[in-house]
Amino acid sequence: MSTATETTTLEHPTLGKLTGLAHPNGVSQFLGLQYATLRSRFAAPELATRVSPDCTKWGPTPPQPAGGIAGECFIIGAALPGTDAAAREAQSETDCLTLHIHTPTTAPAAPLPVLVFIHGGNNAIGSANWPHHDMLHFARPVVGVSINYRTNFPGFLYLPGAAAPANRGLADQHTALRWLHAHVAGFGGDPARITVAGESAGSVSVELLLRRADAPQLCSRAIMMSGTTKLLPPMPAAFHESATATAKRLLGEDLATVPINKFYEPPMPHALQWPFFPLASPELAHPITVPALSGFTAHDGGILKLSPLFAQPDPFCAHLAAEGLSAVLDVYGLPAAGGDAVEHLLTDIAFALPAQALGAAHYEFNAANPWDGMWKGKASHVLDVAYLFGTYDAQLGEAQRRVAEEYRSMVLSWVYGEDVAAEGEVRRIGGDGREGRERRGRLVKALENVEGGEERLRGVVMGFVARRPEL
Repeated sequence: MSTATETTTLEHPTLGKLTGLAHPNGVSQFLGLQYATLRSRFAAPELATRVSPDCTKWGPTPPQPAGGIAGECFIIGAALPGTDAAAREAQSETDCLTLHIHTPTTAPAAPLPVLVFIHGGNNAIGSANWPHHDMLHFARPVVGVSINYRTNFPGFLYLPGAAAPANRGLADQHTALRWLHAHVAGFGGDPARITVAGESAGSVSVELLLRRADAPQLCSRAIMMSGTTKLLPPMPAAFHESATATAKRLLGEDLATVPINKFYEPPMPHALQWPFFPLASPELAHPITVPALSGFTAHDGGILKLSPLFAQPDPFCAHLAAEGLSAVLDVYGLPAAGGDAVEHLLTDIAFALPAQALGAAHYEFNAANPWDGMWKGKASHVLDVAYLFGTYDAQLGEAQRRVAEEYRSMVLSWVYGEDVAAEGEVRRIGGDGREGRERRGRLVKALENVEGGEERLRGVVMGFVARRPEL
């Protein structure tokens, strides 16, 4: 995490005198600002009207199982200083709805655009406090905001009743944006120029925010990084009721009073094995009108291939063949081509094609992972976060840092309201993407002769991916 040399004081017009951290690069951080309060673990968020004047500490993280940050660093391929400390951070059921604001220490002459980041983690893990989400290192003046929200059981377990509204994690994010509209001007930000961005499950959250009727009042632009509702689709109540019944069978009927740690201990399956999909709702089904930049990494599908279901490609290939999708297997040379070809198929159907079908502008992140391990040489899932925020720049070579700078420049140009890709084209970052582009062209051609086409293939593939140990 960031190391500051001194504190700074801000006389905020609506929040009063606040003490933050001043950094040598000219950026100040105001940490742990509580944007909402909670009466209980499953309660609706209530917009906060006051914050602690001490904004020098990250504060507690939302409840989640141990090991989340280690798993995410494994996916990235390397850890950062402060990772061990972040893994030991205190958690809180009711004081966890905080956000962190990064702003120039010298007050800007005019209000700056705002970039709000929603972390990923399969709706099961994640924290804005984790070092690789630190927004200290942006190269262009902007107000950066990262938010904590409830994940896993507190955020997404379906519990019908007024005391436990559905989609609580999404409600937290929505409340954070409302708080920012009321207070970000005091930090130098322009509430009329808020871009909301997210990665993976956080990107799915961005899409769902954009599908709210009030989306144009919440943000002026959006960025979706490696995730759409084709990855984590809103599911009907009947789907959720099964998981709720399992939780009650294992922990008892009164889930509101069970000690929170019991949710993350046997006999409960690990949270990453639990189906934390959003609940389908008409509230989240409006047409998108806010301009969005939508992208993917060239090897996003590797994150899905981590499942034990893909230890060998044969069962997956047999599943597709049994569904009449042998023409798709031929495009990828499966099963003979092995695991990398499965990864390409997962990338194309779960990430690339959905990203290119959504939004006003599109990009592909194709930088090679520089670290030893299973992801080396690939533009793997979450690697774009490591490059975007500059937290890993010290571990990158000169050529890799140039790619990171190009990626940051593109994102910040979008935040500033600029065009970043020609209409109908996909901007390539870190490589020309020719192999993947041609491969997806062959897939689309093959699907012309498949009843249901792309949507049917995606349903079959994601149905296989979603198989979990019996809950």
